Amino acid sequence: MRKLGTDDDVRALVERRLRHPVIDAVWRLLQEDGYVAEVLDASCDADLKEAIDVALKRIRKLEDIPRPSVRSEAVQTKPKGAAGHRTAVVSALRAWEARCLPEVQAFRAEELGGTLLEPEAVRGWLEGRARWDARPRTAWLAYPHDDGWEGSVPAGNGALKRLKGLADALAERFDWSEPAAVRFVLADVEPLAAGIAGTIHVQSDPTRNTISLRIPTWVSAEEVAAAYCSLRRDAYARGAREQAHTDPPTLRSDAYKKGGARELRGMNERNAAFVLFVTRRLDDSGKSRPVGGWRAAHVAWNDAYPQWAFSTPQRMASDFARIRRTVVPQAMTGRLKVTTKRSADGSP
Repeated sequence: MRKLGTDDDVRALVERRLRHPVIDAVWRLLQEDGYVAEVLDASCDADLKEAIDVALKRIRKLEDIPRPSVRSEAVQTKPKGAAGHRTAVVSALRAWEARCLPEVQAFRAEELGGTLLEPEAVRGWLEGRARWDARPRTAWLAYPHDDGWEGSVPAGNGALKRLKGLADALAERFDWSEPAAVRFVLADVEPLAAGIAGTIHVQSDPTRNTISLRIPTWVSAEEVAAAYCSLRRDAYARGAREQAHTDPPTLRSDAYKKGGARELRGMNERNAAFVLFVTRRLDDSGKSRPVGGWRAAHVAWNDAYPQWAFSTPQRMASDFARIRRTVVPQAMTGRLKVTTKRSADGSP
């Protein structure tokens, strides 16, 4: 009889049988539920084989639960200039609206004790809660690593189940990814507003390569053209052959206007700095009025940016409202539709 002395010996054996690694969260659940101990305590070859088969069956059942991919394949263009200013403003305004939601405030008060986590502590908090909250195991909750990769923990019960429902609702409303929404709820890290995202579809025949663009309505026609040009260069860099006409097409502003939409006003450095300045001073009550009032904000702004000084607090308030309407025409209102999946036994 082959004797297994440690948990690591058992893990190495089952990973060889599975032909792939077992993720840490699943392995901890296996240890806590006694499957690993059963293998170590086997007294004969028959008992050992049975214990290993039971453990493998349990692992495969856990792995049948859909998990998020560890890294997105979409190519996110990096906005610069006016596009970058607009993205920063939209990101800040959406994050402020999310902070004002009662569901977010309730979770932070009840599950975090009113104290936000440091971004680097998010992973430890999630994995710690997974040890207690992950039964029944019906779904996975994705979270971001600092290196750009994603991890996941089982989210079938307790605080993690509640967090998954909240993160999914935030992601749907604000067009965030689930990992970004999770980090926002726990650590208040503002997710970057999704700008133009493109995916390059590579075929065996390079002449059949295609590009898909996902374009929010608040970007300009010129930014769309620039994103297309950038992705087209990437497509060629991946092995596509240049065709006879190498100059990519441009999107004309007048063609954009013919569709009935008004061309968006450019977001310059001054307007971006101004909106971010005010947004950072808003509380989570939902009122678009800086803490301390517009008079105090007016004095602080003129001291910090004398080259862009406002004549009166009233002018400052009206400019903020106007620019906000230009960038985000309609604020998100109403309660979140937070839903949770039912477990295998039908319990909520």
